[in-house]
Amino acid sequence: MAELSLSVLHSFRTTECYSCGATIALPSEYYANRIRDHKTFFCPTGHAQCFQGETEEEKLKKRLAAREVELAIARAAADAKERSNAALRGQMTKQKRRVAVGVCPCCNRSFVALGRHMTTKHPDWKDQDIG
Repeated sequence: MAELSLSVLHSFRTTECYSCGATIALPSEYYANRIRDHKTFFCPTGHAQCFQGETEEEKLKKRLAAREVELAIARAAADAKERSNAALRGQMTKQKRRVAVGVCPCCNRSFVALGRHMTTKHPDWKDQDIG
């Protein structure tokens, strides 16, 4: 017969049963796994129990997910603001070009004198960048 060697020593963690108060000794790795996966284990008298509290890893994952949502919202707001600014720049450019050819921005009437003035005195005004 082969001889069995029990050279592997286990370290144990202890906890108490929530129901009867019995001390439960669990191998450290098993204890850590139950904290992480929240699976059920039993006390010596048969009471089923599990660790329900969030682990630090779970708390960090929730915080990370919340930050990612905040970031997505901020990016969406920034994109909307940029689109709005681009639309306003387009409207301003359109008005500048209309004024440059002599069209009143209020009543849409054309004034020959305004068009001639803009063409002779401010020829580059309609081509200036809006910003």
